Amino acid sequence: MELSDDFRTRAERCLSLAREAPTLEAHTHWISMAQLWLSLAQFSEDQEESFMREGPMAIAAREVGGRRDDA
Repeated sequence: MELSDDFRTRAERCLSLAREAPTLEAHTHWISMAQLWLSLAQFSEDQEESFMREGPMAIAAREVGGRRDDA
């Protein structure tokens, strides 16, 4: 299972808990948690796409503020 799939599964669980929440505060909490998990799923997918498109060296260079020169 991909990491993003796991995050989406967790978001679905939070939404289920939101539907069952006994108070507005609890409902709001679970909705916020679901949004967080969905954001993490999207981030994970974006990172995977960047990795496949650019390769690990370009991503590592960008993360440390360096620059990759191919010339």
